[in-house]
Amino acid sequence: MDKHGLKGLVFPRWAIGKFLETLPQLIEVAGGLRKADLVVRNVNLVDVAGGRVVENVSIVAYSGFIAALVSASDDEVYIGPSTMVINGGGSYAAPGFIDAHVHVETSFLRPSEFSKLALMHGTTMIVTDPHDIANAGGLKHLLAFTEEAIRQPLKVLVQVPSCVPPTRSEVDNPGYTLSVKDVEELLDSGLFHSLGEFMDYASVVNRDSETLGKINLLKP
Repeated sequence: MDKHGLKGLVFPRWAIGKFLETLPQLIEVAGGLRKADLVVRNVNLVDVAGGRVVENVSIVAYSGFIAALVSASDDEVYIGPSTMVINGGGSYAAPGFIDAHVHVETSFLRPSEFSKLALMHGTTMIVTDPHDIANAGGLKHLLAFTEEAIRQPLKVLVQVPSCVPPTRSEVDNPGYTLSVKDVEELLDSGLFHSLGEFMDYASVVNRDSETLGKINLLKP
C-alpha cells in the first residue's frame, strides 16, 4: 500500500529517527562544545508549563532541533562563523498549536494549501480524519490525500476513517465502503496514525459485528 516508500516521512517516525541520529551533536551544542546552526536572540519566551513569560531569551538550534534556551547575554558561546543569528526584536516565542481533531477536506483546501494557512496562524501539528474524502472518493482518494498530507511542513497525523459509510448501509447511501480488512491494512501500512472518530454510535450500541471488528483492531 505504501507504493512510493512514504512511510519514512510519517511524523513522528522521521523526527524520532533524526533526533536519535543527531542527539550526540545536540548534547555538544547544549554544552557549548559545538557551534549552533541558528540562534534566535532577544525573544520573550512563553513558558506554557510554568505559566510565565521569560524575557530576553535566545533560542539555540542545531539541525532543526532546539538544543538550548539561554539568556541572550550568555549566547555568544553558541555562535560561530557559520551560525545564522536572528534578532527576534522582542517578539514572543511560543510552542506551536496542535489541532487534535480536524477534517482538512471540509475546508475545501488540499493538504498543501491547508498547511500554508495553518502554519501562518501558529498551528504546527494536526490530527486529521479524512472520512469525507473516503466516503466520496474511496480508498484511491484517501491514499492520494494521505500521500500529499505527510509531505507537508505542517506535521499531519492522518487517521484511518472508521465510518465509511457514515452509518449502516440500509440507512445511508454510501459511495464507498471500508471493510474491517481495509481498515486493518491501512493501519498496518505505516502511513496512518490511528483510527478516526466513531460517529456511528448506533452501530456501537447495537454491537454490530463489523463495527466492533474495526474497534478491536486497536487492541494492544
